Amino acid sequence: MKLDLKQVNLPKLKRKIVSKIPKLKLLNSNKNVIITVLVFSILLSGIFIFSNPSKDTSSLISAESSNEVLEAAITENLVTAYGLYIDGAFIAATNHKADISASLDTLLNGKVSSLSVSDVTSAQFMNEIKIENGQYASESVVDIASLKKLLGIEDEYTYTFNLKSVTGEEVNCDLSVVVYAKTSEEVEIAYETDYIDTDLKKSGYEKVVCTGSTGTGIAYYELVYINEELVQKNFISKDTVVQPEPEVVERGVLSAEKTVNSIGVLTFPYPGRISSYFGSRSLGYHEGIDIIAYSGNCYGDDVYAAADGVVTFAGTNAGYGTVVFIDHGEGLVTGYAHLSSMSMKEGDIVKTGDVVGQIGTTGRVTGPHLHFEVQLNEVKVDPMLFLKVD
Repeated sequence: MKLDLKQVNLPKLKRKIVSKIPKLKLLNSNKNVIITVLVFSILLSGIFIFSNPSKDTSSLISAESSNEVLEAAITENLVTAYGLYIDGAFIAATNHKADISASLDTLLNGKVSSLSVSDVTSAQFMNEIKIENGQYASESVVDIASLKKLLGIEDEYTYTFNLKSVTGEEVNCDLSVVVYAKTSEEVEIAYETDYIDTDLKKSGYEKVVCTGSTGTGIAYYELVYINEELVQKNFISKDTVVQPEPEVVERGVLSAEKTVNSIGVLTFPYPGRISSYFGSRSLGYHEGIDIIAYSGNCYGDDVYAAADGVVTFAGTNAGYGTVVFIDHGEGLVTGYAHLSSMSMKEGDIVKTGDVVGQIGTTGRVTGPHLHFEVQLNEVKVDPMLFLKVD
């Protein structure tokens, strides 16, 4: 079944959690409003000091000592922690990296559960997520419960997916996930076509001698979603439930200047001597030839197909006993009778020299021999007209 999918180039996925440990930074100034206020207060105090004309300049704080005071105040408010950034936006910091990982896992599971996708095998955020170890204002460090609130996790079953920063600012970021799922479906398995080339038919001739049938199987696929949109369906494997049956087509290869009657097209089915020829005899009209061993008993000896073809009958007939008939095309059929056993079944594709069965004494016989006959357009004819004679 063909699925009409939109061609999408998947972006290069970021790792769900990227741990980045930079050199210690003195201040994350663009993320920490409290420190900014503190610095502003210190600078304002300095302005008042320097602007008081009643003070002796010797008692004023020097520029160098002012910098030292400012740096000390800032440093005193910093702690070492792990900061979470989503698409470059600062969310908050925590004392333990594991708290961030656990919160992100909860957020990812909640996001996937909100989608109409079943049989999920794995998922990842498509957003750029970083965890940075560094110096953060103590007011920016939160516990795991507070971090989950900032990530839009209200409780175990309620998610808003509205991200906020610990500074109180809304984070303009849409969470996106790539989701991998699995599925299976019943499929048809096409049959193959086998060709039998025969020099009994002219080139260009084709005839279906055995109709093929499709099989069935179970196909397994990997489904790739971006959020809820299916963007890829990847074939994984297939299990066959019912085997397809091949179609057999007879194909002519006879050149235009040759005919069936002008060439010897059959090989001897058994390397022995002819004990009874085609035609009238004392017990009636013989519709084939009988072949026996040159010497000794031929019972159980192999009998061979006289030409390429398809088995049209393999079974028991009152007069023939155990018999096999092979259709060679162009209306030509050969029969192998009085067999003790068969090596073929109806529908088998036969090549010249394949073992048909073994000589026996089934049917109306006086002793072990092969009764070999040829039919042309459903009329029994003398096999000697078609056998290759050295």
